[in-house]
Amino acid sequence: MWTLQYSEEVKSYFVDNEPYCFDLLVRIEELKLDVDAMPPQGLTAMDDPDEPSLYLWLVLDHVVMLRRIVTEKSLYIVAVRPLK
Repeated sequence: MWTLQYSEEVKSYFVDNEPYCFDLLVRIEELKLDVDAMPPQGLTAMDDPDEPSLYLWLVLDHVVMLRRIVTEKSLYIVAVRPLK
């Protein structure tokens, strides 16, 4: 299993929008249970194309920026923004 951490900004976003973002939070939490911790779709690498670590993920009408550190089996959710 992967570890999952959230930036303070993301924590605040989920607290402030609690009833509306629950499904998004569940979807993000499910990533840590995946063997590769990779979303099945909607993912775009933002840095080194050969060995990316920073991604944008389009999911449930939001953009999620996440950092994936394979050597530590760690995911860090950097930012969450609504698309609407």
